[in-house]
Amino acid sequence: MGLTGKTDDQGGDDEPADRGLQDRSRPALTDVVILVLRALKLGDLLVAVPALRAIRRYWSGQQIVLATSGWLNPIVALTGCVDRLLPVRGLEPLPAVARFPDVAINLHGAGPQSNRILDDLRPARRLGHAGHGWPGPPWRIGLNERARWCRMLAAHGVPADPGDLHLNQPSTAGATSPAPDAVVVHVGASYGSKRWPAARFADVAGQLAADGHRVVLTGTTAEQWLAITGKTSDQLTAELREAAETAAKVDLALRAVAEAEQIECTDDDLDEELAHVAERVGEPVARVRAEFERGGNLAAVRSDVRKRKALDWLLERVEIVDEDGHAIDRADLEVSTASAPLEQSDETDTEAENDETESDAR
Repeated sequence: MGLTGKTDDQGGDDEPADRGLQDRSRPALTDVVILVLRALKLGDLLVAVPALRAIRRYWSGQQIVLATSGWLNPIVALTGCVDRLLPVRGLEPLPAVARFPDVAINLHGAGPQSNRILDDLRPARRLGHAGHGWPGPPWRIGLNERARWCRMLAAHGVPADPGDLHLNQPSTAGATSPAPDAVVVHVGASYGSKRWPAARFADVAGQLAADGHRVVLTGTTAEQWLAITGKTSDQLTAELREAAETAAKVDLALRAVAEAEQIECTDDDLDEELAHVAERVGEPVARVRAEFERGGNLAAVRSDVRKRKALDWLLERVEIVDEDGHAIDRADLEVSTASAPLEQSDETDTEAENDETESDAR
């Protein structure tokens, strides 16, 4: 078996499989091929580093091929364990070039699909968990991922240390780090069930910061928000659901008012709205109208104007009450600025500027 890069079976948008993964300091590779399946993502790769390093030590002179997501190529290279990367997209059949490996190692899971994919390659030897025709130790629920794969390898006679998490220093030639000397805390996970509780991320980041480290969070905006606030994804979902339900009720209520009071968006209303949009974006009204028409969005503009007119209708007629339900005169709520001294306004602005300066300094 030989893997020299991307094959026709693998699509067209992955990096060449062997770029940066050949270690020239090792002896020449033999024809013995060890194929490892870990068709997952970043966190899954990192927790498998101890197992990959154990495989590298045990088969020090053989060719190690890792079937995983192609975009992980730069991180895979930092493990120093892999000679070739075979890009895959999830649990898909592997290309013919991967057939007949000397050893196939399942670091993906213990289910029938991953086992079948490796069985189709007709390996001489198989290492994995017991089940679906494979020999090995039983799968244990709740086991730490690092320990899980090291335990499996040890059961097959391959010594492994779950604490061996070393990654090589990445080359910075021609590159500038956006956060030099920072500690990176990756708070992302493809599945919520795999994500560490947000409160633990917050504790780790807080302790690192207290120790004087600059901490940088990576992950999606939502994942970073969860880590910073310490809230769970269920709490975020509940808050978003509540906000969405409120917005939907308001939308339906305004539509109902507009319907009951026969409030419409006239052509003049539409022209005025498009004029406001054109002024904001600095474009001619004709061009703005043409863009809305091209995107089929004029109806949405009319609907928004209609609901805004319905809201204005409600505000003109609604009765304002205090906490006890007593009516409040609208005139009492109006704020008069005629008597406000100019000096007071300047002083307030100065205080605001001082507050911003102190905030920046902190």
